Formats: sequence, C-alpha cells, structure tokens
Amino acid sequence: MATATVQQGRLNSVVVESVDSVQWAFQLPDTHSSTIDAVRRHLQWITHVRQQFFELKNDIELAAGVIREHAESMEWTDAQREYRAIRDRLDRFICTLELTTPIPNQVIAPGLTESERTLEKAHVILYVERARSELELGRYLVEHEDSVRPKKALQRALRFYECAIGQQDAVERGDAFQFGTQRTLKRAIEELGWELEMVAAEPRRQAEEAKQEAQDTDTASTAIECWETVLRRYEQALLLDLGDHTRQFTGNPTEIRSERDIAVDMLIELRTEAAQTEAEKTRMHQQAGERLRAISTGETALSHLERVRELATQYDRPALSDLEDRLSRLNETVTALRTNRPDASEAANSHQLPQSTEHSPNPAPDPEQVDEHSTLWRSDSSTDTGSAETAHPSPSATEPIDIPSLNDIKRLDTHSDITFTLADPSTESDQSDLELRDDVLRPEEPRDPPEKVTTAFEDRTELDEYQNTANTGNN
Repeated sequence: MATATVQQGRLNSVVVESVDSVQWAFQLPDTHSSTIDAVRRHLQWITHVRQQFFELKNDIELAAGVIREHAESMEWTDAQREYRAIRDRLDRFICTLELTTPIPNQVIAPGLTESERTLEKAHVILYVERARSELELGRYLVEHEDSVRPKKALQRALRFYECAIGQQDAVERGDAFQFGTQRTLKRAIEELGWELEMVAAEPRRQAEEAKQEAQDTDTASTAIECWETVLRRYEQALLLDLGDHTRQFTGNPTEIRSERDIAVDMLIELRTEAAQTEAEKTRMHQQAGERLRAISTGETALSHLERVRELATQYDRPALSDLEDRLSRLNETVTALRTNRPDASEAANSHQLPQSTEHSPNPAPDPEQVDEHSTLWRSDSSTDTGSAETAHPSPSATEPIDIPSLNDIKRLDTHSDITFTLADPSTESDQSDLELRDDVLRPEEPRDPPEKVTTAFEDRTELDEYQNTANTGNN
C-alpha cells in the first residue's frame, strides 16, 4: 500500500493505491461528514507512519555499515554516537507505532524486527571489537610485567564483554530459535570470553612454568632467577584479580597466595645459602691477594643478604638472628677492599693484602688494574744523569710518565678536540715532545734555485787556459 485517501462525492469511497499503481476503491455508507473526515485523517496518518518507517529502515541499513566501519578503524566514540542517534529515532518511531490503533504493528511496519536486529547486531560487534582492542593492550602489558595498567585494560575488556552479552538478547528471536546471525554473534562472544580468560591466567601459567624450571635446574643462580620470576608472576596474578563470584578469570586467589608464600620461602633459603657461598669465596680471594675478585664476590653476597632482608620484611617472615650482623661485617669487608686498606683481610692473612698507597707519593700500580699494553708505567731512563742509580735503573724500577694508553684515551671526555703525541717506548731522545712535534709538522723552507755562474774572459787565450786547468783537475 502506497496511499489511502477518501474520495467524497455522491457516493463516498476509500481509495487505496499500491506501490505498483494498483487502486482499490471501497464504498462507504452514508454517514455524517465528521465520520468521513475522521476516516480520512486516520488513513492519512497511517500513510505518514508507513513512509516514516521505510525511511528509517533505509537509514538503519546505512548506519549499521557506518558503525562497522568505525569499529574496524577503532573509532569507538564515532561509532557509539552513530548508534545512539539511529537508536533514538527507532525508539521514537516505535512509540508512534504503538499509538496507531487498531491496525497491528506488523501490518503498518513490516520488517521492523529485522531492522532492529540489524542495528543491534552492529552494536554487539562494536562491543566485541572494542573488548578485543583492550584485550590486546592487556596482553602486551601482561607480557612486559607491567604492574597497574594490565588490570585496568583487562577490566575495560571485561566490561565490554559483559555489554556484548547483554546486547545479544536484542538479536535473539522470540521463539528462541538461533538463526545464522545469532549463532555467529554467540560464537564470537564465547571466543572473546576464552581469550579474556587466557590473558588473565597468563601470569599464573608463566609462574607454573618458571616453578617447574626452578625445580629441574642444578645451578643455584638459575634456581634463584626462576623463583624470582615465580614470585613476580604470582604477585601479578593477585594484582589482576579479574572476575566475580560467578567466574574467576585469574584463578582462585587463596591458591595463588599459597603458591606465592612457597616461592618466598624458597627464595629466602636459596639466597641465604648463596650469600654464605659467596662470603666464603670472598675470604678465599682475600687470602690469595685477589682483591678485585674478592670485591665482586663480596658485593654478590651483600645483594643476596639484602634481598633476604627485603623479603622477610615485606612478607612478614622471621629473619635470621644474625642477619644484620652478617650484613654489617660483610659491608665493612667490601668497603675495606674497595679502599685497599690492610684491615680488609683477617688478622692472620693481613700481610698478604697489598699495602695501602694512600700516603705514597708514587704509588705502585695494582697488577690487576694496570693494562699490560699500557705505556703509563715504564723504567725511568730520562732522569738526572748525575746519579748512577738513575742513569742505569733496574728492570723492576717503575715510575709513571705522561703517556696514556689506548684504554686511557677511550675513557677520556671527547666533547672537545684533544690531540696526543704518543712516544715510541723503544726509542729515547733528548729532544722534548713539543720540539719533535714542531719539527715534524713544520713545512720545509723553500730553497732558491742555483744561480748560473758566468765568467767573463778577456780573450780566447784565457778561455783555453781555464778549460785546460779544469780538465787537469778532473783527471
């Protein structure tokens, strides 16, 4: 039906015209003019409502496509604005349709339910895509062990997931029959829930893998590193705490706390043993006079004991009775080694440590710190020649000179141009480096070309005598 009008005349009739230009005429009985006018206005209203519905139906199809395009481009605000605008128009039309009686809604607006499902399907897809976007961000943050942001991203993904489930009801049929569109949406929402659960459970899964690796390894350092990973991942799982009383995505919090406490106890035990081992190595290196190695092992032992104290304080564990005393003694030992003091070693082995060079005017180089290719330490052969000892120094006598090595040059500040002249250690010269450099860099002075010597002779006889004299000299 395209139009419906009342034709007044000798016989009043109702004329209905279809979209194919087919007309039907129905004769009306003779009634009062007011009744005829009411029938006419009612038919005109029905025509207006039908035209409004067909316009709205076309706009819904276009809006659904626009919403999908915005969702693909992750323009969530524009997509939501487009949905709200067309949804408001649809709601107002439904209210108008409900006031149009006594003709049923499906007669005036056929296909209204299908149009509404088309719009709600686009809205559900919008929620699903937005939840997937937040889920990808949460997965990235979880993999990089972020502390706070993964929980916020996953909470947003969970909220959009629940919104998609709620909007799914608008697409369902009244007879509960699942047609193709409804099955597709239901499958997409279920897959989204599985992905959300996988991302939320990722910290616990990685904690279990690290725990198994820690139990299988034979080295203490690897075991400590694995148990530290276990502790971090369980803490991250407890921090996420994603879910509710109906569904827990990250797992049971009570079980996770129990596993975390086991990891804390294992770390305290392993780090205490590692600190004892490194402290013993420090004592052995002190006795052997290996100062740098003693410092390294001492610092490692300190880091283990400090971590034990941190874990005991944070998780309310009973600390070792002599922990603070051990930390103090070990810290004093490492400090003494760094300053190269004789009291760094035990009293029985103090003579084996290198003597302090704090007050020595020319300290001897540490054999573990001096580069073997450096020219900073050589025999002094350029001192006062009046002394027999300095003129012929012994091979063991060393004295620093101002010639840097390659490693020394690498450590210099290169913000300004610096030029060095390196002397050859195999040669010695009385000339200073500055004069030598000036001689090398000074250009040659130009030489005047040789002048021709011209001799004037008085006569031929003098010329012959000169030539004879020259030939005699050559012979």
